[in-house]
Amino acid sequence: MTFIASSLGNICEILFAKTKGSYHRSNSSSKEHSLETFLNALLESPKWQALENSFGHHFKNHHLLLQALTHRSFINDGRGKIFSTLIDNERLEYLGDTLFNTLISIELFKRFPLLREGELSKLRSAIVNTQTLAVFAKSLCLDHLVLMGRGEIKKGGHFNERVLAQLFEAFVAAVYFDLEGDFNLCAKKMVSFLDRLEQEKIITIFDERLLEDYDVISRLQEQMMVYKCLPEYKVVAELPPFTVSLHLFGKEVAVVTENSKKKAYRKLAKYALENKLYNRI
Repeated sequence: MTFIASSLGNICEILFAKTKGSYHRSNSSSKEHSLETFLNALLESPKWQALENSFGHHFKNHHLLLQALTHRSFINDGRGKIFSTLIDNERLEYLGDTLFNTLISIELFKRFPLLREGELSKLRSAIVNTQTLAVFAKSLCLDHLVLMGRGEIKKGGHFNERVLAQLFEAFVAAVYFDLEGDFNLCAKKMVSFLDRLEQEKIITIFDERLLEDYDVISRLQEQMMVYKCLPEYKVVAELPPFTVSLHLFGKEVAVVTENSKKKAYRKLAKYALENKLYNRI
């Protein structure tokens, strides 16, 4: 666990270890005080400050952001008991999912007045998905700040796209509540953040060309649904250029290397469709 945390540079893991040691040495019965000590140390960390600066919002209620960063595994494996008032991020994730879908739907409606309902839905699906949300989370260094249980860390939870996507959704809800439920202001900050990612060429978001990616990937998925089995994309190399493999019926059928995961997914799906790989297994 120590190697994984230190190699990732996870600031929460480092500060938690220090706070835990301080808590035990003092024999204090005040777990709330221990939580405040941990939070105060976290507020001074460069990663926390980078998160607030890069997103463009400085939290008034820091406990909200800490909750958004707390994976349920941290509570479940007992370490979270040191902080009796700490809550995991699943409720925030639930609301953040709906909030982000809604604000993206509104933004697409405004930006693409000529697109039909079906095209808008496809474009939203190309934006709001596990892979894309994970990119948003990483761009904010949420993977360096998340609190996880030991078991989840050993499984590589910091690199798990699904975990990171849920982390970003919880972050969205935390921003919303910190803005006292002002949805319009929350949406404005989110869209501004996404526009900056596009300007910095980190990811393509509000672009009709995403429909091409969606169509080829969804066509392969629809084809596989005939066999009651979905295609599976596995990222072999996490750092760019990305190496991604395609698995059909649990068997690896193709591998590509591209400078973005989406390009790799699309290339693999297109190759599988053109060669009808689903008929060869």
